[in-house]
Amino acid sequence: MNHVIHLPEYGFLSISGKDATKFFQGYTTCELNDLNSTQSAIGATCNLKGRMLASYRIISIDDGLLMRMDRCLVEPMIEFLKKYIVFSKASLHDLSDSYRCYGQITDTNDSAGSTNTIISCPPDKDHWLQTTLGPVICVESENSDTKSAPATDTKTQRCELWLDGSSAPEQSLPVSDSDADADLWHQAEIAQGLAWVTTETSEEFIPQMFDYDKVGAISFEKGCYLGQEIVARMQYRGAVKRRLYTGSATSQQATGTTLLDAKGRNTGMIVASSSTNFLAVVQVHATDQAENEEQQDEGHWPIERNLLLANGESVEVRQLRQ
Repeated sequence: MNHVIHLPEYGFLSISGKDATKFFQGYTTCELNDLNSTQSAIGATCNLKGRMLASYRIISIDDGLLMRMDRCLVEPMIEFLKKYIVFSKASLHDLSDSYRCYGQITDTNDSAGSTNTIISCPPDKDHWLQTTLGPVICVESENSDTKSAPATDTKTQRCELWLDGSSAPEQSLPVSDSDADADLWHQAEIAQGLAWVTTETSEEFIPQMFDYDKVGAISFEKGCYLGQEIVARMQYRGAVKRRLYTGSATSQQATGTTLLDAKGRNTGMIVASSSTNFLAVVQVHATDQAENEEQQDEGHWPIERNLLLANGESVEVRQLRQ
């Protein structure tokens, strides 16, 4: 790919100041002390009920923390955190007009792929480096842990560039703004099994329902954070009753679309979609869990289910991770 893909749906929030990390440690699911000049993380901020207000990629920068999240959730996130930050030596900033997010997809099976890349990407997933253009984060790598992502036949490397407009103008990059290229990025995100909280799903789901416990986005060793009691109780005292599934439909489905069972009962919601595939949080019944265990014992994974869209179309979905 000889261009980068503009991803305008993403915005940026920074927390700066002496107490930035100390403050936000109490409002994120991930362990901020693991962040450094090469390590990024995925995290989420929950309300008191353990429901995610927003989710994000996060890095540590010289003056604090920088997060990439759904652009429409940056201001609600600032409003949410403002009431807690007043006694900390830290401040919140919407940097959505200062940074822009771009994606690059490289097929590592293609011998010419590396020569066509625009951005030099770190080799390992979740690693990042500072460049003259801005931070570059490896979000998918052929070295990725296959236990935390669905198996695929392709060898793909994806990275995000958070272009710092103050030091590198957009004109310095060959950029694609086409819907088709953006859709390729979303297809790859969904194939990797990653969903991000949007305005349609904000404060609807606990982190485990997005499989965040399986991709390293929740630390169960860190100290207290808002919503932790609910998240921990779900992990240790009871089964997660809704999990992330993947499927496809004859046309692209909007985020927030309801999925129904054969009796017309609400059993799931689409939380990420592209023209070819989608991710949905689907209710896991006790019979499904028993069938999962039986099929795993027989070496078959995953089991599949047939659900319905509101228009009556049947869609086949399968649970992403064991």
